[in-house]
Amino acid sequence: KKADPLAINDEVYVTLTSAVPTTVRAADALVVAEVLEALFGVSRSQGRKLVQQGGVTVNGLKLGAEVQSLAAADAVRGRWFIVRKGGRDVGIVELAR
Repeated sequence: KKADPLAINDEVYVTLTSAVPTTVRAADALVVAEVLEALFGVSRSQGRKLVQQGGVTVNGLKLGAEVQSLAAADAVRGRWFIVRKGGRDVGIVELAR
């Protein structure tokens, strides 16, 4: 069972940043393909293909093929995104303060 990202407290997110791939991004630098490249080492074109094929979820919601960037307003508590690539790869995006 997958946890609701909103139910996870900030201390757990901080702990996760040392256990899974993490990137810190400015609110205006949330292009999905670039985030996937930073977290998982996939090329930008591979990242776009993953999104188009429905292989990426952010905060528990599958990204639609038309989504090219994340909205800072959708971050959990204005700070965190949990990004999943496929079924097993998980990473954290933290918004720069």
